[in-house]
Amino acid sequence: MAGQPAQDVVLGGSTARNERRKVDHLIEVEDLKAEPDQLLSYYLWAEDAGRRQPARTLGDMYFAEVRHFEEIFREGQEPSSSDEQQQQEQQQGETAQQAERLAEAQKQIINATWKVIRRETQPEPTETFAGDVEEIRKAQQGALDQLASWSRSSATRSLRSTPQPLPATCRRP
Repeated sequence: MAGQPAQDVVLGGSTARNERRKVDHLIEVEDLKAEPDQLLSYYLWAEDAGRRQPARTLGDMYFAEVRHFEEIFREGQEPSSSDEQQQQEQQQGETAQQAERLAEAQKQIINATWKVIRRETQPEPTETFAGDVEEIRKAQQGALDQLASWSRSSATRSLRSTPQPLPATCRRP
């Protein structure tokens, strides 16, 4: 959880060679004091201690989004409304879709970074390290540019659709 130290949870102890073990764990999000719209990230790792040097293998990173408890999703028909209200609802829907796409892009960037970190375990970087990091940097810059563009267009739409009160110095007495 953002702003909190990473936590290790041991799901199983030593096993015999080729033994398979099923594990499970419940993450009590309430104990983490999670807030709606926060993102919980997690991954699994396994350690092979049967070697001279224990080897740790890291799994993929996963994300869990914290949602409002009271949030209810229902499928139904939209009520009829005026053209202006429909336009505003459409803009809100587009904004939500843009935010969802941007969040998904950011998760992919985090996962790409995580994969490079997992791969680069030797003292010297691999041949593809510099190129991979540059691709991640470009993707992150693209996401930042998209956010800035989206933010500017949202502010412009907001100014056009919401009447702004005049400053006191511009009002008629």
